[in-house]
Amino acid sequence: MVTIKILKRKDASSVALAVVLAIMLVSFVQVVTQDLAVRLSNLGSSTNLSLNASGNSWRVNYFNPLVQLVLELVVLEVFCWLAVTLHPYFVRKRK
Repeated sequence: MVTIKILKRKDASSVALAVVLAIMLVSFVQVVTQDLAVRLSNLGSSTNLSLNASGNSWRVNYFNPLVQLVLELVVLEVFCWLAVTLHPYFVRKRK
């Protein structure tokens, strides 16, 4: 793939592409973990999580973001272990 070739180069385009991919990954992880964080926080599926909603409890303001942060760190750790595990399969050994 072209993105892999660009990421292998050591220039500004690879850094820019890595930043874009990181932003995409962060937004994906936030979307995936938000529903689970709401369920673990015991907020239910119909809770309005906007900060301007009246009557927000401590769960919406403090506990749900904390649960989401922990879940994002767990997912990031899994992705890192997966990358470390799969890396030798995609890299050729130099002689």
